[in-house]
Amino acid sequence: MWIAIAFILLFAAIFLSVGIIVSVSDKKTKNICTEEVTATVIENKKISSRNSGHRYYTYRPVFRYEYKGREYISETSYSSSPPKFHEGDTAQIFVNPSSPQKIYVPQMNAAKIIIAVFTSIGTLALIAAVIVFVIMHKK
Repeated sequence: MWIAIAFILLFAAIFLSVGIIVSVSDKKTKNICTEEVTATVIENKKISSRNSGHRYYTYRPVFRYEYKGREYISETSYSSSPPKFHEGDTAQIFVNPSSPQKIYVPQMNAAKIIIAVFTSIGTLALIAAVIVFVIMHKK
């Protein structure tokens, strides 16, 4: 039974760690990308992946924007299906003033979903480990 608790705790630790790492990374990006600009979606880059023999596609928006008189083209690290934006759409995005090609797009909330899913699963696994532990000690 101790092995079961150890595996549940390991599972919980992995999921909680992923949730925390993604959360910290997202907050860091949000904190360094402080200059708001208006950007135009010039492309939805098609990203292909395979799962169980099936091919899936997601779309990553590519933005064109100006910052301090220079034009930049950048894409997010997140993709979605269906596309979150359409070509020609404009969006308010945030750029890193010291590295304007790095962007934060508030409308791309994939990080929030990843954080919620992973921390929820990790928390549930942690609760399960506690329940198993309590049940073991009642015997």
